[in-house]
Amino acid sequence: MEKWADPKLNWSWIGCKRCKDKIYAPMPGDEMLHSWGVYAFTVLAIAHMYNLGWRVIKKTGEYVCPDCLTDQDTEFMEPVPSALEADKEYCKWIEKMKKLYNL
Repeated sequence: MEKWADPKLNWSWIGCKRCKDKIYAPMPGDEMLHSWGVYAFTVLAIAHMYNLGWRVIKKTGEYVCPDCLTDQDTEFMEPVPSALEADKEYCKWIEKMKKLYNL
């Protein structure tokens, strides 16, 4: 599934709704997701963003980086515990993809 992690592809990045900052968050294949114990990439992406300090605003569904969060942002989508656990393996895979694509 390395071809889907190509940083030239738009879907390999998640952007902050407010400042347009981006994080590299490529989508692994279903087999890999399932082996990590998650069954939807969105669930894993929320956990990954959460671990990086990003939040998903519950009311709007917007992805927001730590620099853009305000005191008025109070309700967030909480990551699923299994996805938080799967994020450990996902981070290892991301590092492998960063090396592959020289990021």
